[in-house]
Amino acid sequence: MLKKNILKIIRILIYDRPVPLIFILLILMITYFAIGSYRYWILGPFDLHDRWAEIQYFIRGIDPFDIVMGTTEDLSEIGKVSSYGGYVPWAYILALPLVPPLPYGVVKFWYFGVMLFSFLITFFLFYQYCRRLGLSCNHSLLISSAALCNWGLVYGLRWGQYSLPVLAALTVYMIAIERNKPILGGVSLSIAMIKPQVAFLFGFVAIAKKKWRLLAVAIFIVITSWIAVAAWLDKSIWSLLAVKANQNTAIGYYYGLFNEIIINSQHRELWILSSGIFFIILMVLVTFLQSGRSITYHMAIAGLASTMWTYSGPYDSIVLSFLICYLLLQYYFKVQNFHFMLLLFASAILVWQPTGISHGIIWPVPIIMRTVWVTALYLAITSEKPVPLMPKNVAKDLNA
Repeated sequence: MLKKNILKIIRILIYDRPVPLIFILLILMITYFAIGSYRYWILGPFDLHDRWAEIQYFIRGIDPFDIVMGTTEDLSEIGKVSSYGGYVPWAYILALPLVPPLPYGVVKFWYFGVMLFSFLITFFLFYQYCRRLGLSCNHSLLISSAALCNWGLVYGLRWGQYSLPVLAALTVYMIAIERNKPILGGVSLSIAMIKPQVAFLFGFVAIAKKKWRLLAVAIFIVITSWIAVAAWLDKSIWSLLAVKANQNTAIGYYYGLFNEIIINSQHRELWILSSGIFFIILMVLVTFLQSGRSITYHMAIAGLASTMWTYSGPYDSIVLSFLICYLLLQYYFKVQNFHFMLLLFASAILVWQPTGISHGIIWPVPIIMRTVWVTALYLAITSEKPVPLMPKNVAKDLNA
């Protein structure tokens, strides 16, 4: 009796009468965006200033890491780059449209516009994607708002992080795979690679779907940008990447799933390398053993894995949008059993709730959160029901 009542309540909230839940999620989502925006303008976007300073030094032919390490004196008109500053080398070119070489006051306004546009276009693309699958306006709106109702918005906006533009680029990448647009997809993936700790694993989605031209475009753009930066700074391509890798192993937080172990380990580099290898092997297995599954499935796997491996900040949790999208699509088209629906709701609430606890590093919170999400994914692909809520033939992408 209790199970039936719970199933009925969830069905009413998500399927029969979704408007109240849509309203709540939209209010939460807009509130999160407003809080992040307020902090951006009042407290100042610390990370954005670093990105601006890095670009300023780069266009002057100075390696930003030389400023970070103190081997080159900083310029008074630019200032210092923090000890957390410095990015992967190709980002100094690929991020120029996001952080152009203009005065900082202008860039601050420009980049806020970039984040707002990224937020809106991502919402729109999720909505349109769901509509193409055959969902109603309300159900598509529910998935879009559920996917973007994430406290990670506050972190990304407050610090002026690249997380929102990267999410937008990855969403365009997903649509490009669906619509078979290799150049658009390759450009989008290469832009997302300004944060490789987030975007790298998403490359396996293109492999699973055999989008080789798309991958070739992305690889060409990244490598060309990398070589151009090395030539401009008169440094070897490997030295530019090695210094960033060494810096990341020295920072004592945000090490994904194994955060507590890595922070307190005397062999931090070995743990980081091991976690990276483990998740790459996992993605290879998923890619080749389950290549027939949907694009949203592979995007969900990549998004979840990217928050668990070598390095993941709380602002990067915004890529869990793909996980929430996939779980809700599975509910609408395939799975309505009790355990999945409970975990679906638990997964969503852990992303929606208005605190940073599920995105933080307090042990063992990351383990508990990821266990819920992984279990929900497992049930989503093993508990399919013969008679879905929606006609199966309207979902061209959900073929497995």
